[in-house]
Amino acid sequence: FWCPWIREVLLSMGLCSASKRSCNQILARGPGSAIMLVVGGAAESLDTEPGTYRLTLGRKGFVRVALDNGADLVPVLGFGEND
Repeated sequence: FWCPWIREVLLSMGLCSASKRSCNQILARGPGSAIMLVVGGAAESLDTEPGTYRLTLGRKGFVRVALDNGADLVPVLGFGEND
């Protein structure tokens, strides 16, 4: 982090790494624990063209993490973001 205080601000808002280890630690806390992942990441957000929508689903390990922890998967798709 370039600014020393930015890390603390992001951590206080609940942001963390999207690694398998971090996801497992959060979901292991028990009922009521949840994570939100943007599966397409930066690649999907940069692949925009008005009037079209392309999904970038290169990462699928989050499904195994959810199954291992007994977590539910709730797919969400936002429409009209790149118009």
